[in-house]
Amino acid sequence: AEQHRRGLERAALAKALGLAFNPEIGLFKAYGDVTCQPPPDFSDYHELKAPGEWTSLTLDQMLPILRSYGALVAREILNTGVKVRIWDLGNEVEYGFAGVAIQPASPQACASTEGASWYKAPDAIDPSIGKMNFLQLSRMPEAERIRWLGVHLWPYEAKMFVAVAEGIRAIEPSARFSTHLSGVSAVLPGQGLAFYKAMRDGGFIPDEL
Repeated sequence: AEQHRRGLERAALAKALGLAFNPEIGLFKAYGDVTCQPPPDFSDYHELKAPGEWTSLTLDQMLPILRSYGALVAREILNTGVKVRIWDLGNEVEYGFAGVAIQPASPQACASTEGASWYKAPDAIDPSIGKMNFLQLSRMPEAERIRWLGVHLWPYEAKMFVAVAEGIRAIEPSARFSTHLSGVSAVLPGQGLAFYKAMRDGGFIPDEL
C-alpha cells in the first residue's frame, strides 16, 4: 500500500512539473531483482480474486488476473493526468517475474520484506522451476543455461508480460513497453539476446531495451 501511494504521488509530481513518467510495474510485493522475485500483492485491489495462493495457480489462472491488474494500475496512474512515456514491466527479470521464478540466491534474499522462507515454487506451471536455484543456474555453461531458461521459464514470462501489456493497452492503446535485465546479462550478451528472442517468440516485443 505504501509503495502504491508513493508511486501515485510521483506520477502527480511529474504531471505538476510537466515531466514524462516512466513507471516500473514490478509485480512484486515490495522489491524483486535477479536474486529474488517474490509474488505480487494484490491486497489493494479487492476486485482481483485469485482462486488460491498466487504461486499455486496455473498460468491460465494467472493471466486474466495480470491483464486486469494492468488495466487497473494504468487507469490509476493516468488518472493523475501524467503522460507516461514508457511502461517498464518488472525488474531484472531474466530468472523470473511475478513469483514465477527460480529459488532465490540465498535465504536472505528478499527476506527483509517478505519474511523468512517466503519462497514457494510455482509447481502448477512447471515443477522444474522450483528445483533450480540461483547458484546452480549461474554455474551452468551459458548455452546450457539458455536452453534451460528457454524451456522452463522464459516462455511463461513472455505470456505474463503480454497479459499485463494487454491490460495497460486496454486503457492506453498507444502504450509503449520495456523490461530490463540485470548486470548478469549485461556481461553475458548471448544470454541477454536469447532472453529478448524468447520474449519476441512469446509475443512480447519491447519498444525499448
